[in-house]
Amino acid sequence: MATKAARKAGDADDLLVGNLFRGVNLPPTVYRSLLETVALQPKKKHYKKIVEHMIESQDNEDCTQIPSEIIDLMVSIGIEQKYPVYVGQSLKTMLQSYDKFELNVTTFKTFILFLERCKGYEADAIRFMSLANDTEHIQIDYELMQPVILRTIKHKSADEVLKLFEQFRKALKLNKANNKIEVTERN
Repeated sequence: MATKAARKAGDADDLLVGNLFRGVNLPPTVYRSLLETVALQPKKKHYKKIVEHMIESQDNEDCTQIPSEIIDLMVSIGIEQKYPVYVGQSLKTMLQSYDKFELNVTTFKTFILFLERCKGYEADAIRFMSLANDTEHIQIDYELMQPVILRTIKHKSADEVLKLFEQFRKALKLNKANNKIEVTERN
């Protein structure tokens, strides 16, 4: 069966139907090259297929962890091309399986600020922060929250600022990595 025929006959939601490299582990340099090509000649369909392959390839047993510079490139292309929904879905998957993806705190902060700037996605930025707080490698701290708080103070009403502080207060809890620290060291 030809690749094109497999795509037409297959599930419309499955981006990798008919893909020759499905199930094959590609090295990070291949992902970097593909993402750089998409950055130069942006096509959302190609971008989504590359990201989908990155995520799906991590289900294989003999896969290597996706390095942070690849994820940073993926997020920066998504921000530049204004794909908040797809980048958000992908980062959510990556945050939930953080042992397979090396997500950098700076990249996460850049994405949160992008969501904050996108009209209608401000609440999603808060949800992502609470989701990240459940991981071991991203700690929600003042440096991460500061730009969101300052932007809210500058552009929103007092009620919305208080609501934001209340959301952060409810969402913040001790990070899993710090559960091992003695109580005297935390203070």
